[in-house]
Amino acid sequence: MVSPSDRHHLVLAVLFIACAWTMGACEDETSQPSEQADAASERDTTAQSADDESTSSDAGAAGGDGASRDPGRPSARSEQSGTITQKPPLEIDTYMTPEALSKVIGGGAYQSTSLPGKKPSPTYNARRFQPSNGRDYGAGLQVWSFDQQKALESTFEALRSQYLNVEDPPESAGSLQDRAFLSKRSGIRNVVFHLEAPRRIVAVSCGQQTCGSTDILLKLARDIEERIVEQVDEQTESKESTKADDAQHETEAPDEPDSQGDDGSQ
Repeated sequence: MVSPSDRHHLVLAVLFIACAWTMGACEDETSQPSEQADAASERDTTAQSADDESTSSDAGAAGGDGASRDPGRPSARSEQSGTITQKPPLEIDTYMTPEALSKVIGGGAYQSTSLPGKKPSPTYNARRFQPSNGRDYGAGLQVWSFDQQKALESTFEALRSQYLNVEDPPESAGSLQDRAFLSKRSGIRNVVFHLEAPRRIVAVSCGQQTCGSTDILLKLARDIEERIVEQVDEQTESKESTKADDAQHETEAPDEPDSQGDDGSQ
């Protein structure tokens, strides 16, 4: 028989064991979310590190400013990038020279200088020829170059509307009469004319003491036109000669190889 005292101790032991088991289960359930959270945190950290590495790699490939950028690959702002080559201004040095001006007009010597105003470019250039005594404006030359005839014609009409006291040339202008206009202002005479081959607009200005009359101004303009045409003819002839030489070299048969040995034997 179990005494009441032993039964009491047995009940307490059972309750103690049950309570201990329950507390262990609670601790397991409580620690499981914490472990899951730690694992999730570790995965998030790994994923973030992977994203950072990918971003750095993309920045390097795109030439960005990231520390992982490949130093051997130039970016858009690199000094190794190509530069645009600028073309030289339109060549007009042979159109009018101080010597030619003295020969056509007469008088003293002239000095070639720049003409203030529009900046020289591959399609425009200008020069001024000032008398050595400095008592007159002298002469000026402006030249525009065009690729399209329509652009030449529209520019010519625009210039005609900009000049003051515009007049048509007299019959003495000869071939220039139908493609030129005259203007006069503040003691300076002007003639503006155009050519079709090459496509050029030429403006010649001349002081009254240098060009005492319109006929002298037109004489100077015709001399400039002849120089331009002569230069074009020379360039065309040179190009044709070069092409002919190249074609001749291409048609010439190569020399037959020597079938004899160095000792003359067959």
